[in-house]
Amino acid sequence: MGTKKNLKTLILSSVADNRAILPRIIVGLIFLSEGVQKYLFPELVGTVRFEKIGFSDPAFWAYFNGMYRPHESREDTVLFPAIRKIVSRNEYFALGEDFEHKEHELFGEDGFDSMVGKVAGIEKQLGIYDLAQFTPKM
Repeated sequence: MGTKKNLKTLILSSVADNRAILPRIIVGLIFLSEGVQKYLFPELVGTVRFEKIGFSDPAFWAYFNGMYRPHESREDTVLFPAIRKIVSRNEYFALGEDFEHKEHELFGEDGFDSMVGKVAGIEKQLGIYDLAQFTPKM
């Protein structure tokens, strides 16, 4: 239980010493590179891409995508592996159970499946459900 509290503190706190400099520089460079790519290749990663797809607010989606992509990739490549290193196997699975319990509390017993169904419905209404339309043809 103590490790779980330490994990929350680690995730939610900010370190004001030199240990935080390198990760902050790396994250800053990632966001800078995303911005440069949007400037140099707007048809690939900027607003133009979302205009071509037919999104109603392409600027919003370009900015959202620019924020989300590095965020999500850091979760998969930095955050989750770090969590696995600092908590035991049992604590890691206990965290998963805690998250699942919270999911059921917020969204009901079929919370995840229900939300997936709702998202699929929204994607169908927006005309973005069929991922093949976004997949490059080879």
